[in-house]
Amino acid sequence: MSALTCPGSASGAVYQSADGGATWTDRSAGLPTRAATHITADPVDPGTVYVTFSGYAIAADPHPGHVFMSSNGGSSWTDISGNLPNLPVDDLVVDPDLPDTLYIGTDAGMMATGNSGATWTTLGTGFPNVVVQSVVLHHVTRTLRVATHGRGVWDYPLGAISTATPSIITLSPATVNAGSGAFVLTVNGTNFGAGAQVWWNGQRRSVLSSNAIQLTVQINASDIQTVGRVSVAVFVPSPGAGLSLPRNFVIGPAPTITSGGIVSSANPFGGSTGSPGALITIYGSNLTGVTESAEQFPNEFPLPGTFGGVTVVIGNYLAPIYSITPNAINVQVPYELAIRTQTVFVQFNQYTALSSLAMANVTPALFSMDESGSGQGAVRIANTATIPAPVGAFPGSMPAAPGDYLEIYCTGLGTVIPPVADGAAPSALPLSQTVRKPSVTIGGLPVTVLFSGLTPGIAGLYVVDVQIPSTVGIGNAIINVIFF
Repeated sequence: MSALTCPGSASGAVYQSADGGATWTDRSAGLPTRAATHITADPVDPGTVYVTFSGYAIAADPHPGHVFMSSNGGSSWTDISGNLPNLPVDDLVVDPDLPDTLYIGTDAGMMATGNSGATWTTLGTGFPNVVVQSVVLHHVTRTLRVATHGRGVWDYPLGAISTATPSIITLSPATVNAGSGAFVLTVNGTNFGAGAQVWWNGQRRSVLSSNAIQLTVQINASDIQTVGRVSVAVFVPSPGAGLSLPRNFVIGPAPTITSGGIVSSANPFGGSTGSPGALITIYGSNLTGVTESAEQFPNEFPLPGTFGGVTVVIGNYLAPIYSITPNAINVQVPYELAIRTQTVFVQFNQYTALSSLAMANVTPALFSMDESGSGQGAVRIANTATIPAPVGAFPGSMPAAPGDYLEIYCTGLGTVIPPVADGAAPSALPLSQTVRKPSVTIGGLPVTVLFSGLTPGIAGLYVVDVQIPSTVGIGNAIINVIFF
């Protein structure tokens, strides 16, 4: 399926990606060089797309229109501006129930066409001649909601067009497991008229048999390779019929949480107890169908409460999500949770996996360089990138010396003052310090704690600053962070 984007540049550049954004193709040929304002894909045929343009065309403009259509994913374009005046068009909505019917918001109000842009007329009466910034269609009630510049938000009831709109009642089967192979899907409902089509996540699939209340359709093995949820819809191309409301189809199996599989992200062998603000990992199977990390996005903080179709709830609070894989989810424990056993819900597709998490005031755990919870700690010589380890053990590593200041990175040090919102990156002004103060030993010798609190700019990451005693001997020294 084609995907197009408009960067909003004054040049009106339009690009297409067919691989989720890995590569982009310029599809601007045949379009105006004015600013593109909106791109809309047809809800039935994703290969049909529309793009609207701002600005005012001049006499020498080779493409003076403001509404363009492509039936081949942007490879070529047709000007469907028809009798539109020369004024900016800001948004476009496709009517899924009436063929060739479009609604546009312009700098002078709302207009509509019932013949794919050959002619346009003002939509309704009583609407002000103002700039329309956004238009959406609520399909269930067939209501247009229009946001304007300076004159508020308006609703326009399009009205029921007929009782012939198809409706899906049940799907059989309602779920299959990923990788289980091709199968025949039975769609039960009403008003499945002549020429009824079945669309699987926007892709048309072959109808094997049909009557007014039942369709059978071939679903390919490639359609169910990944755990997830897809949308099934029926489209009947006759006037007054149109597109059904979508029905969800679940590709399983259901997610499960491993027994004892909720652990500190810093120390997976440190037990199954959480604390306010701590980073934890939830291990299981089929927890999601993708592998993604919030850190891959330029503005990952605050961390999202729902990510890649996955939601984690601990107690009654959303747990901000760092990353997801089918077998592990990394989240932050909400600060608001009471110190008692809490229920953990992992919601994916239409399934929910349940477990429990014991809560404590603190669950200190030091991060290690290999993320195993043991071995070389994630410790730096203060204000440097140097890891205090033998030369060559890590890039730029070198042994620490007595008197050096260290930054010890950990999680699970509990609540802080001033408080920080769940999933948010703490500020450096002021620093958020832990309510409970740790004691630290290095090589068995007590050291003075200079600071204990959150690392500015990173959610859930704590740091303890200390100075190495002058009496510490040569060799490896174990660091212990202890709370009372």
